[in-house]
Amino acid sequence: MVDISSLITSEKTTVIEYPNNPKFEITFQFLPRQELTKLAEKCSTKKYDRGSNSWKTEMNTDMFLKNYCTQVIKGWSGLTLGYLATLIPIDVSA
Repeated sequence: MVDISSLITSEKTTVIEYPNNPKFEITFQFLPRQELTKLAEKCSTKKYDRGSNSWKTEMNTDMFLKNYCTQVIKGWSGLTLGYLATLIPIDVSA
């Protein structure tokens, strides 16, 4: 019989084609729960609340999102300047 826990891998990546442009691909990596928990703790601070007489945990969401995206998005390919101009307003003449 196969032990299911032996099949679990900590690193799993997948490549996804961006809609409306099959040449533009983004590579994502799965982030296990343990790593996600470590990341959340790294981006959190504990502050004492005198009103409730207890410690409160506050997460720096900007820091969390930046670090999360850095760990999850592993790469991309096929994005051209012309297609980028259709996604966001940029000055392509510069």
